[in-house]
Amino acid sequence: MKALYAWKKRSTAPTRAAAARELAGDPDPRSGLALTKAISDKDWSVRAAAIEAIAKRGDTSPLVDIIPAVADRKDIVRYSAAPGVLRLATVNHKSRPLERVTESDSLTSSWSDRLAVTAVE
Repeated sequence: MKALYAWKKRSTAPTRAAAARELAGDPDPRSGLALTKAISDKDWSVRAAAIEAIAKRGDTSPLVDIIPAVADRKDIVRYSAAPGVLRLATVNHKSRPLERVTESDSLTSSWSDRLAVTAVE
């Protein structure tokens, strides 16, 4: 819980990133909300740490919020978001097989749109 308090103090980016990493193991729902909020932090290190922490937690509810980070302007955030999205999408769909995407599907919508719709279902 100390990590959550450090977060709320509006501390420096390295402190917020460290707090995000610590929140990965905290089962408190407030930690999940703080991590979801951190996905849109102005500092790339906080965004990347938050995405990695959410993926580690296995909570699929912020999956829709992580998907736009795959197109983040910082490569390290993109490199954190891509495996995070895959991990959470896998957790979300353990019980049913992945659907095959046809060529006509790919012409009508982007993969991130299809994944977002699937994650919400």
